[in-house]
Amino acid sequence: MKTHLPVLKVSRFAPHFFAVKLDETEYWNPSIVKKAGRVLGLYIFNDREETYVASLTPSLWLEYIGFEAEKRISENIYDQMIDASGEDASNYFGVRMIEDLPLTEPGFFGQCKIDLKKEFPALHRQWEDIEEAREYLQANWIL
Repeated sequence: MKTHLPVLKVSRFAPHFFAVKLDETEYWNPSIVKKAGRVLGLYIFNDREETYVASLTPSLWLEYIGFEAEKRISENIYDQMIDASGEDASNYFGVRMIEDLPLTEPGFFGQCKIDLKKEFPALHRQWEDIEEAREYLQANWIL
């Protein structure tokens, strides 16, 4: 006899994506900073996937999306920055550091985090994993 059990979706296991903007000006060449002003690295993370990486405190994997410059920059400077930023900027960051960032709305320039589930609920439901969310955000600059 076949039984039909209801499917229970537990929301705590569903991803909850946030974007963060981190001031990374100090890591850029001074000649670039002179033209670009402050430079923010943009990342996305799932706050439900904490990891312990050689530490007693939890970390989050932040997937690199791109960068944002304070000043309007030429296409030439933009291309130089794209070449310099590379694909290997994704990394683990301490949960405490991320928790201390102010929660803001898209469009804010400065160190912050943005709750993508709250700001873009329809999009958030479509993203099954961090790679899907990252690809969308890289192609559609909405932060």
